[in-house]
Amino acid sequence: MAINEEGGFFSLPGAQDKIPVIKNGKGLFMSKGLHPTTHIIKSPNRYHPEALNSVYNEHFCMSLARAIGLSVPLTQVVEDEIPFYIIERYDRKVDGKRVLRLHQQDFCQAQGVLSSVKYEIQGGPSIKDNYELILRHSSNVISDVRSFLVWVFFNLLIGNNDSHSKNITFLMHGSEASFSPLYDLLSTAIYPDIRKKFAFKVAGQNIWSEIKSRHLRIMEKDLNLKNHFLSGILDELIDNMESSLPKVMEDMQDFSEKAVFITLQKEIEKRLKHFKRLK
Repeated sequence: MAINEEGGFFSLPGAQDKIPVIKNGKGLFMSKGLHPTTHIIKSPNRYHPEALNSVYNEHFCMSLARAIGLSVPLTQVVEDEIPFYIIERYDRKVDGKRVLRLHQQDFCQAQGVLSSVKYEIQGGPSIKDNYELILRHSSNVISDVRSFLVWVFFNLLIGNNDSHSKNITFLMHGSEASFSPLYDLLSTAIYPDIRKKFAFKVAGQNIWSEIKSRHLRIMEKDLNLKNHFLSGILDELIDNMESSLPKVMEDMQDFSEKAVFITLQKEIEKRLKHFKRLK
């Protein structure tokens, strides 16, 4: 009601309801005027009834990403009558008592692609398009290329078929651009009614279980990478995820929702087993 009185918008764009808020030691607050928000709240996904546990799903996947050393913002789930997910905004910088906005461009914006065609299957950016965007504009090409490819394969391993090009971003620092921390990591594969095809094609293949070693070799050649470069990334991811999964599962035990974590573990372990065989 307060926001409507000011003529503002209550949620941010995207498939889920998102509410930008200010979070500090005193609690959560809505921003009035031009004061930058610091966090984003997500409620359960009401557009897919089977995905009402989405807040736990995303917190689990983000926690797993952090556990294996990926750059992700801090997240938490607050359990109440309706549980909600809170994520720290990566596009903010605290300077003393001031909160400063950081300019960002997602990979659709950076390539002049409308959000309505953000998926490759719709004509949106491909893995190669995003890879070449990094080569052209990143201020730290080697690190950002690796971060992007890790993002692709981490999403394959957790079953995030919604990992489109609006879910990766350049943070702008003057004329310099760098790959942002990762966000919107969750497993859509555990929900029967949500698309089963991966958001990107890996050498023409977007069904995870059909991806073979030859697809990796074709992708390496297409991106002008060394032979078995992608296998190295996969092997490192798999090793780290296998060793970190038990601890992340343990960290989730205090939540009232238990079934979704078991489902996520089984889905991820199934995918780790498949990709472990690829050399």
